[in-house]
Amino acid sequence: MTPARQDLDTSLAEMRSEMIKSRPFHAMVIIGGMEGVFKELSIFERENPDALVLPIASTGAAAEIVYANGHYDKELANDLTYASLFRRRLLQV
Repeated sequence: MTPARQDLDTSLAEMRSEMIKSRPFHAMVIIGGMEGVFKELSIFERENPDALVLPIASTGAAAEIVYANGHYDKELANDLTYASLFRRRLLQV
């Protein structure tokens, strides 16, 4: 929990930071999303530099943009069998 702030941007920034810094993470899965995903990804990569990032481009929105702007496996753009994809990718971590 983070305390409420008068300013929405400050409140969201604090919530994102607390959420991502709460523990070490081994992976981040991005499904769809909006502009906040880019801020969260930036914090995540800074706090977990060796962690796996899986932008599932087939879900569109921010995930597709993250995928397009990075160097990710083609499987993340085309595979629609998400349960199998997550098993293959996340059980390796």
